Formats: sequence, C-alpha cells, structure tokens
Amino acid sequence: MERADRARLRILLVEDDHFMARLLTEALNGLGFTDITHRDNAGEGLARLIKKDYELLITDIVMPGMDGIELIRAVRGGLNGAPYNIPILVLTGHSEIEVVNQVTALNIQGFTVKPTTPNQLEQKILDALRLAPVEKLERGHRTFWLSPPVATGVFAPPAAETPQFRLRRIEPVAAELGMVLRDAVTAKGTVLVPAGTRLQHVHLQVLRDLRPLLDQNYIEVETAYGGESQESGTAAASTGNR
Repeated sequence: MERADRARLRILLVEDDHFMARLLTEALNGLGFTDITHRDNAGEGLARLIKKDYELLITDIVMPGMDGIELIRAVRGGLNGAPYNIPILVLTGHSEIEVVNQVTALNIQGFTVKPTTPNQLEQKILDALRLAPVEKLERGHRTFWLSPPVATGVFAPPAAETPQFRLRRIEPVAAELGMVLRDAVTAKGTVLVPAGTRLQHVHLQVLRDLRPLLDQNYIEVETAYGGESQESGTAAASTGNR
C-alpha cells in the first residue's frame, strides 16, 4: 500500500486505555496512517461508525459498559445503519485469549496481542484490508427462499422483493458464486450469521438445520462473479428458479 493511500485510509480506534491508544496512534502515524479517530468506549465508537464513513475498525475487547464483542456484533448486524462490511482488527491481551473463538465467529479480519510492535501492527492492518468481508460487488442482488414460501407472516418478505430462487437448488455452487449476505440472519433476535459474510457450505448447513428458529424465511445476498465465472454463475442461478 502506497504511503499516500495510507494517509487517506480512515481508521476508527476504539480503546479505553488512553496510554495504549496514544501508543497505537503514534505507531500508526509512523506507518503513514494519519487519518485516525479515537473513541474510548464502544458506545461512542458505534455512534461514530454510523455517522462517518470509516474504512477500518480497530477495537479493544475488554471495556467498561458495552464491550468490544458487543460492538462487533452490532456492526456485523448493521445496527442503525452501521457499516456491516467494514474490516475489523481486534486488540487483545494475553489474558483475553478465551475470547478469540467468540470474535472469530463474528467474521473479523484479524487480531493482535497487546503490546504490539509497529511491524506487527502494519502486517495485521494490511492483512485485514486484504481479507475485508465484502469487496465492491456490482453483479447483482438476489433473494433466496430458505424453504417453501408462506403467504403471510414474518417469514414473508416485502412483495416488491419476492425471492426469485430457492436456495436449495443453488446450494452446491453457492461458494463459487461469491454470495455475500446483505443482512444478518437472526433467530429470536440473536445474530447467527453476520451481514457481510461470504457464504460457504457450512453457513448454508446452519441455515438449513436451524430454519424453524429463524426470524425470516429468506436471505438477501450480493453475488460477485469474476471473469469467466460470471456466465457460469448466471447460468447456475437461473436453474434455481421456482
């Protein structure tokens, strides 16, 4: 990444320890990342994410009040318009390793153990940007039924967005089509699969197994095809028509 690109990258740092925040900011500045906003609690961090367009979130986990895990869940769920597809880098302490499984399940792009060196921080940031959950998708919005539709009730989507395909028919090629979830899938209000997740077979298995518990009977995805796969992807999608 060129230094000019680093200077333009908008980073939100959420860290309640002001000394650590200052060290991280100085390290980031030294690496050429100069557009940094710091918030010392997750609630203010979330509010800032909703109001301004950031390109990377770096957050601590253990904070008073709303903690980092709750912040990530809110972001990945797109709460109040939060940018669900923002790359997220998590800061952890050696005593917080037990939370790693929780945050990795929330589709983060990496974590680094405090204290970190500038070289380590630089590599983690570059990796996080490379592993961003959603690229610039221009190939189309699709809506899929998870099971045979019902006429009324919470399982039915708005009439204007009636699904065109049955997910069961397209499931074998879902990963190859680059299907990315637009909205979080929830069960009784709990996020099961965060928005921005690039769907793999394991996600589809979860949706199938837990279908009776889900808050809706359909999912909305963006499909990204590249090069030769665009034609094959479109053909495969057409086979899923009801």
